[in-house]
Amino acid sequence: MKRFLMLFLFILPWALTAQAKIDEAGFKALLAADKSVVVLDVRTAEEWVAGHLGMAKLLPYDTINATTAAKSIPSKTTPIVVYCRSGNRSGIASQTLKQLGYTNIRDFGALSNWKGPIVTGK
Repeated sequence: MKRFLMLFLFILPWALTAQAKIDEAGFKALLAADKSVVVLDVRTAEEWVAGHLGMAKLLPYDTINATTAAKSIPSKTTPIVVYCRSGNRSGIASQTLKQLGYTNIRDFGALSNWKGPIVTGK
């Protein structure tokens, strides 16, 4: 029993911070199945203008707080998919949203994982 408890205490922090990843096929299936999905591009405004997913909303990762998140995301249970340039900022954004109480977050990682069309400009 003591070994089980030690293992549980060792794994718990990792389990609480693990991010749900989603690949392109899963992302497209989610978009087709649920029209309430909010897609967040968590890069900078300059990166957004250079190219982004047409269905995405811009919410730079370093601006995410309770107020900015609430403006973009209707409820704490809304399905959310986040992406950035390399996957680092999307991971940070996912964790921030989780800390704010959002419960249905998927991390797509890098925009380059998307093989469909990209929109440029504002």
